Amino acid sequence: MSLKSGKLRIWLENGESKKQWCTTQLSLEDYVNSTNAIPNATALDYVTLLEGAQDDPDHIPITFQRHKGEVFQLEVSVKLQVLKQLRVATYCIEMEPISLERIDVLESKMRDLQD
Repeated sequence: MSLKSGKLRIWLENGESKKQWCTTQLSLEDYVNSTNAIPNATALDYVTLLEGAQDDPDHIPITFQRHKGEVFQLEVSVKLQVLKQLRVATYCIEMEPISLERIDVLESKMRDLQD
């Protein structure tokens, strides 16, 4: 996950198959709406929130499912404390497959062996 000039970019890789998916450069409006907006939050605040979702011991499972055609949807839900009430905000992000050459897959497997 990276943030550059206020634009979010997410890249995922399946550890076994080495298939990869990524987003376009997303502006805040691409993943924040009236149901999950946090008042006065910046793009960096949302990146921190999304990255921390998987580290939270009480986190809601993150899902990654086929959405339409070859496009997948990453769904991250986070628990927020707002005015002494627990609230769940869900962020849905579309991700497209990255086409890989066989050499790219081999390089990825070599990196895994080095780790």
